[in-house]
Amino acid sequence: MLATVDRIAVDGRTVGCLVLYLLATDHPLLILSIGGAYVDCGENLEGRNLEGPMKHGTLLRICGCTLLACCLGCCQANAVLCGEDPSRAGPHATEPEIRPTLLWGAAQLVPSPQWSLLTHDGLRFGLRWQVTPVLYSFGMNRKLSPWRWFVVEPFVRQVGSLELFCSPEYVGMKEVDNARWSFRTGLRGYVPILEHGEYLSASLASSFFVLGGKRGISYEAGVYFFAGIVGVQTTYSPSLSEAPWIFTLRLRYF
Repeated sequence: MLATVDRIAVDGRTVGCLVLYLLATDHPLLILSIGGAYVDCGENLEGRNLEGPMKHGTLLRICGCTLLACCLGCCQANAVLCGEDPSRAGPHATEPEIRPTLLWGAAQLVPSPQWSLLTHDGLRFGLRWQVTPVLYSFGMNRKLSPWRWFVVEPFVRQVGSLELFCSPEYVGMKEVDNARWSFRTGLRGYVPILEHGEYLSASLASSFFVLGGKRGISYEAGVYFFAGIVGVQTTYSPSLSEAPWIFTLRLRYF
């Protein structure tokens, strides 16, 4: 590469054409290599019969083109390493067609099993459903809308998001005003841990619950696997002395 460049008559226009030609290729590392070659060629010019403004002007143009090539090459190489190829990126991204369907409705009816830890009676089995009226994803493609209403793809949620959730629960706690049903609503934030959340992600949440005559604030932490389809959540309600802890095996797709 150095020998090839050295045989070319080096001036600002030639170097500029080389930069543009290389930018049109799909080899960002080649841009970095040719950038280094410019510097070497510039040093070799010291021994040539270039004097005065011509010499310094030529070297200045070469250095400028070298800096431009290296900067653009680094940016493109970084994009390729991150899995994005700007040379293949379209001007616009296509929004997915997200709308409630029969499949979505059926998936919402599938409950997640949970166990409430009663203070004086061990574990009590229950069921939990969850609905997400609105979600904002801060980890997805910036060209797409980050907002989701009711229907949320697993990746959009687990890649990093904040959601408003509503959760009816069957608890069957006769110890608390003979209550069988509970309802809670709150905010939950997701953060990806492995492979953008597809392998592993985590969440923190806070909610307001109603159980019989009891009302209070709950705190929740969770970990999720398989793009968030399967997860484990732990909920703590300090004001609910009869059953402060709830453990949930979260099963959810949309």
